[in-house]
Amino acid sequence: MTRMVIPSMMIVVLLTGQEVAANNSLSVCLDTATKLEARAKVGNMDLVAAYQACLRAKAGARDAATRTKVGVATTIIVEEYRRRAGSRRARETLSGLWELRYRGR
Repeated sequence: MTRMVIPSMMIVVLLTGQEVAANNSLSVCLDTATKLEARAKVGNMDLVAAYQACLRAKAGARDAATRTKVGVATTIIVEEYRRRAGSRRARETLSGLWELRYRGR
């Protein structure tokens, strides 16, 4: 005779829209920093979007460990931005993207 164990309770976690957005921002921020550390290609627009995601994630972080991780990721992203801004062409492209993102276009 075989025995089968059927779970009697399923746990469902419902997240609010704000929590989902914060989680998405955290993912974008940390994933982009990880890609940069791994020397993977990250586009200029993705770099700017990741920086903004880091700012949102840091504002929504509830614990010190998450704030620390986001802080480190932000530093990696800002350093890459500054490195790219060292060349004239990249600087023009990045500053244009930066302005577009902050003006909300």
